[in-house]
Parts: sequence; structure tokens; C-alpha cells
Amino acid sequence: MLEEIQKNLITGLGAVLLTKDKIEEVTRRLVHEARLSREDADRLADELYHAGRRQWSSMETSIKDAVRRTLSSVDIGSRQELEKLQAKVNNLQKRVELLEDTRDAAESS
Repeated sequence: MLEEIQKNLITGLGAVLLTKDKIEEVTRRLVHEARLSREDADRLADELYHAGRRQWSSMETSIKDAVRRTLSSVDIGSRQELEKLQAKVNNLQKRVELLEDTRDAAESS
């Protein structure tokens, strides 16, 4: 019976959406209605909570992977690439300023 209730809860609500408080509320109700012993209810709550955490973690990993794949396919530069380009631009800007200063000095002589 414990497995059947667990399957129904996971299927009906989705373990990812079950918060620890909601799980405890449901298991308290099942104990109150004498459908589960307190020990079985505690075990069910713990299993559902951990199953939800695992699914949430798995979903986070899947989302991160999807975002990485999407970003790599859009050809957006990484932070390191942008920092390298910024350093090059700064270097070029300094060189241009030096050339302008040298030109201005030569023109005023």
C-alpha cells in the first residue's frame, strides 16, 4: 500500500513540486485517516522529499546543459573572450593616444 500511495503522489503531483511541508501535510492526513502507520508515513515523506530533491537536481542539470548548448550554438563569446578583447581594445587605445601625442608634438615643432 505504501508503494501505491507513493506512486500516486509522485504521478499526480510530480515529485519536483512537492515541498517538504506539503509532503508532511499529506502524510499526516493519511495517518489521521488510518491509511498509513506513523512509521510508514515518515518513511514515505522522507522518500518523497529525497526523490523530489533528486529530480530537482536532475532538472537543474538538464536546464544548465540546455542553456550551455543554446549559448554555444548562438556563437556568443565567453567572458574570457570578452575580457581578452577588452584588453586588446585598451592596448590599441593607448597606442593610438601615443601616436596622436607624437604627431601633435611633431606638428608643434
